[in-house]
Amino acid sequence: MNWKLFAILLGCVTMLGQPAAVRSAEAPKGMVLIPSREFTMGSPKDDGNADEQPQHKVYVDAFYIDAYPVTNQEFQKFVDATGYVTDAEKNGGGYIFSIASVPAFVLTALANWKDTNGDKKGILTKMNNPVVQVDWNDANAYAKWAGKRLPTEAEYEAAARGLTTTAYFFGDEGNQLGAFAWFFDNISGDTHPVGALKPNPFGLYDIVGNVWEWCSDWYGDKYYAVSSAKNPRGPDSGKYRVLRGGSWVSNGKYERSATRSWNSPDYRSYNIGFRCAETP
Repeated sequence: MNWKLFAILLGCVTMLGQPAAVRSAEAPKGMVLIPSREFTMGSPKDDGNADEQPQHKVYVDAFYIDAYPVTNQEFQKFVDATGYVTDAEKNGGGYIFSIASVPAFVLTALANWKDTNGDKKGILTKMNNPVVQVDWNDANAYAKWAGKRLPTEAEYEAAARGLTTTAYFFGDEGNQLGAFAWFFDNISGDTHPVGALKPNPFGLYDIVGNVWEWCSDWYGDKYYAVSSAKNPRGPDSGKYRVLRGGSWVSNGKYERSATRSWNSPDYRSYNIGFRCAETP
């Protein structure tokens, strides 16, 4: 399928149902307009993970979302403008992926967004890679500085699906995943420059794979059973924040549109980044 042509036709059809102010608004630079709509969120019974159920109808208002994850270059501008210091820099480093014995993420004292593996190699050759070693607090601070916000979990899934209802936005089988996502089967032990692979039908790059991405919501494993039907924003409180999209060290099942993950707001690692959203 010609995804670029599909996205253009999709935009022509869906925009007809938008309020005039939304239809006439031009998406901010680097962002994509996701039209308001109702969609089926989660996974069918006996499919996916337990916290992706029950599958339920959700309506989301139109919103903008970054076409790419925030890059090192963009985060550098934020730091230069504000003097911001990330939690990894202040509080003992970040987690890196190690295969020394059993594959695992291990805390490394020198690891932070400027030196993602803590090996003093820096990021000068990775300025177009997603920023990593940023926790939820860092991502939220950047979003506020940029005049944006983190997407809700429902917005993220609506954007990732691209109006599809299948397990992946390209179908129910994962055999095409390597054309769209950096994941365990096609990585070389690192993140990759954003936009190097094909986008989803909405024109969003790396919406699955490359890095897990922070959402605004608190995580609740039973939340779908009580979720609001319109613009859900997750539980009122919690211990963990939602992550979406899978990463370069995830296997294919974690790149599905409905896959959820979570971690504490102060957790940072070499496979977690973010992108921003904005309300029209």
